[in-house]
Amino acid sequence: MKSLWKAVNSHLSYKLIITIVSLVVLFFGMVVIISYNIFAKEVQKIYVENSSTLLNQLSERTDEYFQSLNDISFSMYADILFLPEYYSDSDELKVYNYKIRKLQNLFLQKRETDSVLLYITEKQELYVINRITNRSFKNAGEIEERDWYQRVLMSPNQMVLEPEHLLENYNSDYGLDDKTPVFSINRCVVEYQTPSFVLSINYRMDALKKMIQDTLVNDFVQILLLNEDGKIICKSETDMYDHITPDLLEILRDNGEKEGDLQYLDEQTGQTLLVLFNKSDIHNTMLLQIVSMRNITYQAEKLKNTIIFISSIIVLMLVIVIVTFSFYITKPLKIIENCMIQVSKGDFSVRSHVRSQDEIGQISNTFNYMTEQIGQLIKERFQLRLKFKDAQLESLHAQINPHFLYNTLQAIGSVACEKEVYEVDNMLMSLSSMLRYTVKSGGNIVTLKDEINNVENYLALQKFRFEDKLNYSINIPEELYTVKVPKLILQPIVENSIVHGIEKLKTPGNISILCQLEEGFCSVIVRDNGVGMKQEDIDKLQKYFNSYNEHLSDEDDKKIGLYNVYQRMLLLYDKKFSMHITSDKMQGVEVRLNIPTENNVLG
Repeated sequence: MKSLWKAVNSHLSYKLIITIVSLVVLFFGMVVIISYNIFAKEVQKIYVENSSTLLNQLSERTDEYFQSLNDISFSMYADILFLPEYYSDSDELKVYNYKIRKLQNLFLQKRETDSVLLYITEKQELYVINRITNRSFKNAGEIEERDWYQRVLMSPNQMVLEPEHLLENYNSDYGLDDKTPVFSINRCVVEYQTPSFVLSINYRMDALKKMIQDTLVNDFVQILLLNEDGKIICKSETDMYDHITPDLLEILRDNGEKEGDLQYLDEQTGQTLLVLFNKSDIHNTMLLQIVSMRNITYQAEKLKNTIIFISSIIVLMLVIVIVTFSFYITKPLKIIENCMIQVSKGDFSVRSHVRSQDEIGQISNTFNYMTEQIGQLIKERFQLRLKFKDAQLESLHAQINPHFLYNTLQAIGSVACEKEVYEVDNMLMSLSSMLRYTVKSGGNIVTLKDEINNVENYLALQKFRFEDKLNYSINIPEELYTVKVPKLILQPIVENSIVHGIEKLKTPGNISILCQLEEGFCSVIVRDNGVGMKQEDIDKLQKYFNSYNEHLSDEDDKKIGLYNVYQRMLLLYDKKFSMHITSDKMQGVEVRLNIPTENNVLG
């Protein structure tokens, strides 16, 4: 592995081939991923929209269907409440036949009706109507022990929808078909808080399943119709996802939306499922359409595989072209490299014989010119080093006077301390610090922390002068301490605030300096509560910044400080830097410096 890396690292052609091939592979890889994701999302979106429409239509059809069944059972419910024949103790044939005819009428309302049961609780008598039997049975009390009967009693006078099940004859000869699945519409009639009659109309699944099957657009989708307990009333005739996990049921119940979609990970199969749901408030039913995300994104997978195949062919062809082209490019570079090796050994007479008209030919010509001039350049470099030493000596000589001055200031401060004139000592210390900061070596670029310290010394000097008339505050976060700025950019701004703002006030003045990190910038805000400026004066000042020349009038002298700040920052940061001045009459002035933090130093 190391030898392979060494070979790659020592040949430009290998680097060129690997770099370009990597970029091409990366590009086509991104194309595949982005195309797949966009297409898959679009396919899913279209599928959800179309399926939601179909599911909503199915929900409306099932609501109408159950409502028609509810109306059928309700007609018998109304008769039981208001017609005395149902409560007669007479065994006359006329009363018996009336009940039978009424139940037969209910039976004939729908083609899919399997049977109609009417249970009279007081007599424990059961009437059974189907294609085989039209009669009543005595001593049918065992029906009261069944679960469905208990659920009906818990919802008196209401329609109870019983999900798909098989009928029972209860060890009697009721003639019920106990092999054909049915669902039931049940009602319990309660009189004086006592159940009087229980009506159960059983329907075959044909009509309901046909509604669901008509909604299916393919065979990898499962549609389920659930009751309010989450039990399956009916489902489509597919072998996929024929169960509802408790977790999924809980998620659907907690979802407050009437209709929508969600993705669910089936832990049994490990598949991600797309579940569309539509809840009905009329009969407390819920329709689910479940499909694997893998089936939805099948077309997107085919597109991805096609793109990968085509991209592989293109990449292979590009690799052949790139290898040929890279060796064509690097051959003259290899010639120049050999010449440079000879020059590095001290042979300045060597010349490159590459004579092409492209950039490599220009490099060859430049190399030849370099070898001719290199001796002279060495001499010039030596002379420049001598001149640099002379400049350093002159710089040290120029610093003698300033050093003498602030050393003298410190000596005067010591005398002031001996005389107990501490204010003078403090002023001299601040002035000495400012002088040392001004003349110290190290270039014109300093940290924001150093610049703030210098301004604080200046404000301390002005505080001695103005006393209670001048107050100031400085706030700079630690992470901005190391931001690089030109030396002496804040002192002219603060000086302007004092001279043109605070000094003209009759009341105490305040100056605040706030440094804060904003998006891509370090903002330094100098704000005072002085007499302020008119907007037209601010506009003139901005125009002055953009048209400054060397000929200054007396009036321009007071603008030179701000101009120098603006120009120095502009030279350092170009148009990334901005300075904004805002003010209202008698409301003070705010100067905001927006210093870019890109490639700057942050703590």
